[in-house]
Amino acid sequence: MSFLNPLVSVIVPAYNAEKYICECIQSICEQTYKNLEIIIVDDKSTDNTLTMINSTIDDRIKVIARKKNGGQCETRNIALDNASGKYVAFVDADDTVEAQFIEKLLENCQNFKAEVSFCDFNIMGKGPEHEYFDVVYNSKEQIIEASISGGLTNRIMNKLYLREAIKDIKFPNGRNIKEDASWTSMVLMNVNKVVGISDALYNYRVYRGSSSQRELTTSEISGMYKNDIEKYLLFLSNTNDVNQKERLIKLSEPIIRSCLIYLDDLKIFDIYKSICDWVHLVNSDKYYLKTEEYDEVVRLSKKIAREEFFSSPLKGKLCLLKNKYIHQYVIRIRGKQL
Repeated sequence: MSFLNPLVSVIVPAYNAEKYICECIQSICEQTYKNLEIIIVDDKSTDNTLTMINSTIDDRIKVIARKKNGGQCETRNIALDNASGKYVAFVDADDTVEAQFIEKLLENCQNFKAEVSFCDFNIMGKGPEHEYFDVVYNSKEQIIEASISGGLTNRIMNKLYLREAIKDIKFPNGRNIKEDASWTSMVLMNVNKVVGISDALYNYRVYRGSSSQRELTTSEISGMYKNDIEKYLLFLSNTNDVNQKERLIKLSEPIIRSCLIYLDDLKIFDIYKSICDWVHLVNSDKYYLKTEEYDEVVRLSKKIAREEFFSSPLKGKLCLLKNKYIHQYVIRIRGKQL
């Protein structure tokens, strides 16, 4: 192996994964690249997951057993706080990785001096997901373009990250669906170069009962909307390309509008500030010609702010403060009374 031999932290969050956890750990332990620390955080499993983790003998494994369940985001944040590797990779407890997963991604990071390296991944039983090509993205604009065109996903698990590039970016606690999307987007906007290879080195398992195979809760749908809105806000704030900004706005408009209709129907307001930020950002873009879709977004925003502040029953001082804040925020960004 011609490149340096830095420590790589492999993070595995685990909850009630007794059926797959041993296969997952074995695939990591059998990596051709050996200088690993394998951090497995059990999120207070109610089955035999922790027992099975502890039965695995490998001095590179560090086990953290949580005293109460907190979800994937909290679990990954705990693991990151305990990671000492120069690079970090994430593997879900029900997935596996090919033997050269770490070796090839690390070699690419070092050969191209990239902060993030990624590969294609297999859907177990189906084959490769994307058919990626070997590629190098050398600027934020290129990274954004790849992210919105499908050349670079915001999935967390098929990548190797330079720990220094992650800095203090945390996973958003409380989100359970696509919770990695927001985090990955923030990290990608924190780097200058991303390199990809066509090899499918990560094996992703889809099964009945997983989030992709069941009906989502209201809270989970709200979280998905918030992830998407935050991603577009981040991209809009990090590009200087006028044409790319226009594409980003047009791509995000239907998502914002759909979210607002959903919010209005269910009276969920916890992601309203992100929508206000989006409206403010688009409204201040002198190059963007406002569309009917944008006008509809503004109309719905004003309607929700008005109804929430003036019509909703008060639910204590905190609720009142929240409603007042939302109302004043929209007044400020629109520059007039609702």
